[in-house]
Amino acid sequence: MAERLQGLPPILPEGRINALILGSFPSVRSLRAQQYYAHPQNHFWRVLAQCGVVAAADAPYPERVEAVRRRGLAVWDLYAEVEREGSGDEQIRAPRPNPIGELLQERGPFPILLNGRRRREVRRQLPKLEAEFPVLIFINFRLINFI
Repeated sequence: MAERLQGLPPILPEGRINALILGSFPSVRSLRAQQYYAHPQNHFWRVLAQCGVVAAADAPYPERVEAVRRRGLAVWDLYAEVEREGSGDEQIRAPRPNPIGELLQERGPFPILLNGRRRREVRRQLPKLEAEFPVLIFINFRLINFI
């Protein structure tokens, strides 16, 4: 039977949000470590290091988080809670979404960079906000995972 899992709190900058990097839900390893993108095979931190957002992909997690915040980037997941066995997005059942719309209402508009395959779900969550904030940009972050 699938376990009911709680996601991680968002990484939010103090001031203006320049962009939200939105995943679907943390992996088993990330939940265990209580760190976004903790699996060493995940390219997320390597991509941010190549882009100059973080000093090094293997820097201590608190340093990477602080670097992301200094750049005005937010990191969060579409789902706050799910039922899932393993780490795959395809195993997600009974998801409860995070209040992304509220974040947009309070601190938007800002582009949303999608790190995952859940573009359709994001669009279903935000149809009203897309009309109100036409500058929302949806980018599949996986396209640059070749670095």
